[in-house]
Amino acid sequence: MVQIYFDEDDNLMFNDLYLKEIKQTELVQSTQKNEGQLNLKNISERFMIEKFVCKFTNAKQWIDTFESECKRFEVIIDATKIEILRLFLDKSCVDWHSATLKTLKIEAGWLEWKNKFLYSFADKGWSTGIYAIFYKYKDGSLMEYAIRKEKLLLDMDENIGSKSLMTLIAAGLPEFIRNRIDPEKCESSTTLLHEISKCENLVNNKSYIKKREVKDDNRKYVGGKKPCKNCQILNKGTRYHPEESCWFKIEGKENKVIGSNSVIEVDLCKEKKNE
Repeated sequence: MVQIYFDEDDNLMFNDLYLKEIKQTELVQSTQKNEGQLNLKNISERFMIEKFVCKFTNAKQWIDTFESECKRFEVIIDATKIEILRLFLDKSCVDWHSATLKTLKIEAGWLEWKNKFLYSFADKGWSTGIYAIFYKYKDGSLMEYAIRKEKLLLDMDENIGSKSLMTLIAAGLPEFIRNRIDPEKCESSTTLLHEISKCENLVNNKSYIKKREVKDDNRKYVGGKKPCKNCQILNKGTRYHPEESCWFKIEGKENKVIGSNSVIEVDLCKEKKNE
């Protein structure tokens, strides 16, 4: 069996052939390079962060999360951060990245890119917060509404109190659903979601859907500014609702029937007297 040995000059030999020694530092650098390429290639799947959408997204909170993920995966080179950032931008924001790449260049450093990102996308008004607070259930799944509402509120303020979070989620529910949920049982948003899930069948029945359609139909008339003609003719004031469902019209029909019956009864009485 041939063994590795050293010659007289301390050169490493194997089967009368010189062997080249590879230093440990070169192995480490090569491994780190390969790992870096692998991380960058699969970064969109490994980072626990959603794509940034400029509408209704808290830019400050999002960029802080992005930096935390970079730290978790030991991405410390500024140029790499800037390159990865592009992978997590929505289509409308990719153009911003391309334009910034032409003005700042990738050598500008991460801090300059971060400041420009916040200057471009940071919420400068009340729209994001107001949208999150007043977002409410319309139709479909109650759970989908609750999860969406929770996300919007946390995007608005990740430090929002648990009680405030649950109250705002409940505020957007239909009143008859909200009245079925006991606040004392809801210790967190998780337990609230569990209680909401129990009420799913209540919004899927036909009576609720029909009631909702009538309500939406009335809203369309209000939005279109079309007052009911029946109410105007009967001097009941200006009311906005479909004429077919007008209460006064239905009431008028009933009165006509009663009136007609009264006339018939009077005629019969007269005929009996004449006899």
